[in-house]
Amino acid sequence: MIGKQIAVLVAAAGICLWGVAEEKTKSDSWRLVWADEFDSPGRPDPVEWGYETGLRRNQESQFYTDRMENCRIENGMLILEARREKMKNPGFVPGSTNWKEVEFAEYTSASIFAKRDFLYGRIEIRAKIPAGKGTWPAFWLLGKSGYSGKWWPECGEIDILEYLGKDPSNLINDVHYKGSDGKHHHAARRIAAGKPYEDFHIYALEWDESELRFYYDDRMTSKFSIDQAGEGKDNPFRNPFELKLNFALGGWGGPVDPEIFPLRYEIDYVRYYQREIR
Repeated sequence: MIGKQIAVLVAAAGICLWGVAEEKTKSDSWRLVWADEFDSPGRPDPVEWGYETGLRRNQESQFYTDRMENCRIENGMLILEARREKMKNPGFVPGSTNWKEVEFAEYTSASIFAKRDFLYGRIEIRAKIPAGKGTWPAFWLLGKSGYSGKWWPECGEIDILEYLGKDPSNLINDVHYKGSDGKHHHAARRIAAGKPYEDFHIYALEWDESELRFYYDDRMTSKFSIDQAGEGKDNPFRNPFELKLNFALGGWGGPVDPEIFPLRYEIDYVRYYQREIR
């Protein structure tokens, strides 16, 4: 989700491929260590979840809020709802050309993060993504920026699910990191998925000391060798990450169709597993 303007030229050229596989999920044993099934209506559990607010990144069109209009639990689902409505920007600077300092945002939405660290294991959601031009729902992990004073892209980023409404039949897995040359590197995989917005699907990552493996339902769609980002503990993918769920608009997602709102990104559950020790 970060730095997509950097990646757009690569994507436009066809998106580089890495470690592609069309295998079925292995029958390994996993132990559930944490989950949120979103069974209690109202706000997400404040012990487990926090909110991002405001105009955040990638020159996106939405203003993130912590209002129930944009983020709530109902009927056993976490709902991230994007709405077409003006939102006054408290960071407004008259005369500024900075996109974060505009007077009003034209849309509102939600972005939440889990208040716990994730390192190795299987992380998955069951979700129904929204369709429409300009939509950009995501499920991703961001390296803990402060773990050694490292910031993006050095901290690392793992995009388990990205969906661009302008490219409705495909999903994206991606990995971002700082290469040995000191520059931003990323590797992405576009996944043919038919009409993923028509139903609920499982989006998952299996992560260990050597690999990141991405899944769409029971199909492994891509994998990434962690050593590509360096060896040893300085490799960001051998350190804790933060989990995020957000519903962005515009930016890399392209022009927004103003006639499609409101739209809902519905998450049935988030589950975190670790290897069963025998």
